[in-house]
Amino acid sequence: MKPKRSLVTILFTDIVGSTERAVELRDAGWRDLRHEHDRRVRVELRRFGGHEINTAGDSFLATFTSPARAIACAGAIRSAVHDLGLEIRAGLHMGELEREGHDLGGLGVHIGARVAAEAGAGEILVSRSVHDALAGSAFDFEDRGVRALKGVPGEWRLFAVTAMPEEASALPGWLARIHFGRRQAVLGGAVAAVLVLLTGLYFARREFGSVLTTEEALAVNAAPGIAVLPFTVQGAGLDVWREGMVDVLSTNLDGAAGLRTIDSRTVLARWREGVPGDRAPDLASALAVARRTGASYALIGDVVGSSTGVRFGAEVYDLEDGSKLGQGQVEGSPDSIFSLVDRLSIEVLRAIYQEGGGDLPQMPVLESVTTASLPALKSYLSGEVLYRSGDFKGAVEAYERAITTDSLFALAIMRIGDAEQWIFSGGWPVEYYERALKLSDRLPAREALLARANRDYMLGTMRSLDSLRQSVQRYPDDPDFWHLLGETYYHLPQRMVTEDDAERVFARA
Repeated sequence: MKPKRSLVTILFTDIVGSTERAVELRDAGWRDLRHEHDRRVRVELRRFGGHEINTAGDSFLATFTSPARAIACAGAIRSAVHDLGLEIRAGLHMGELEREGHDLGGLGVHIGARVAAEAGAGEILVSRSVHDALAGSAFDFEDRGVRALKGVPGEWRLFAVTAMPEEASALPGWLARIHFGRRQAVLGGAVAAVLVLLTGLYFARREFGSVLTTEEALAVNAAPGIAVLPFTVQGAGLDVWREGMVDVLSTNLDGAAGLRTIDSRTVLARWREGVPGDRAPDLASALAVARRTGASYALIGDVVGSSTGVRFGAEVYDLEDGSKLGQGQVEGSPDSIFSLVDRLSIEVLRAIYQEGGGDLPQMPVLESVTTASLPALKSYLSGEVLYRSGDFKGAVEAYERAITTDSLFALAIMRIGDAEQWIFSGGWPVEYYERALKLSDRLPAREALLARANRDYMLGTMRSLDSLRQSVQRYPDDPDFWHLLGETYYHLPQRMVTEDDAERVFARA
């Protein structure tokens, strides 16, 4: 297949004096500092609409559709890592590059890297192409003269960014939100989609009524929630189940007998805030984390491996008074994970429903909403960990491994669409949602709603607005529904919704 060519702005950053800091801090200290540096860089890339291409050592390569946003992002990264005691250098170049899959090539990449190499500590250098593209803007530049860039033919005039407008750190209005937001559409396609959406607003308003406010959306009638906390793990080769059990049990139990599970990302976000490091918390701390998710019940579990198999255990707590409702334990071969998860789910439901005096409801079956392939499931769970850490390219690769093993793994197909929205490689990833919806009988009910809402949003229709409004009431802990509702609000005219309404919905996400 012939590589695609596109005009982009390339941003390179790296840490100044990284070798010296690594020697000073030693392996563990440097690893922790690097991890926090990388996390902060990715936050700013997402905020400014950057597309992470690659990392190597302490360097980042990203692309932007706008040179102004790329410079503003470089400045934000510089500020974000300053209190870590780190300084970065940054280099930018604008040119036409070749893209094949997730890989980027062409002379422009080498030019961008060489421009960055010329920068000093805390400095943002740009090539003439970037400088000229922003002629007449509120950015100030200082001419640093002509340089010979190693391995690049000719001589190149470079400029240092000496000042940037305060508003460079914010999106310049509604049109920029379309162009530079999370779903960074190519401008023409985005405007066309929004025009289609606008033509249906009269009918949407007549059908759905007024736009839902954040207060109206809060879960007055949401089902009781259960927070599945990260499992403790003992035994070689079982680490995938530490967060993996949060994912699989949350998927398996959601909707069973009128329960809803708290979204795994919400659970793990609260966990990271309340449980420092990798230590196992005491019971009171674990229950406090679960309460912060808005759950009614908490599930605390462990995985123990042995020479003969694996054992999964779980305890269920009522978060109102902290009482233990019951416990369950299942054992079996490591190859029988699906039946073990199903059996453990039954024990969890039994603990809740026997306490309430109710009959045991129909049991969940993990295979029916995921995959029957253990290798595919493990690849998917690896993708979930990468997705939550902001490594969207790595997540896509893991999800693709999962569907290579099981081509009918609808949940993995849908998640590629979720990750591709953050990567953005030239168009809406609507195809993944459409593929997943063709396998909707293999999707969990919550994810089927979300896939349909994403597809409709990308096609510029209002068909899922009512569904979104209902979904944030049913699943008030799910950031995806809130975020997609916020995106929809942003594209409604102000007579239907104010910018403050949209901001409140995003804040909820």
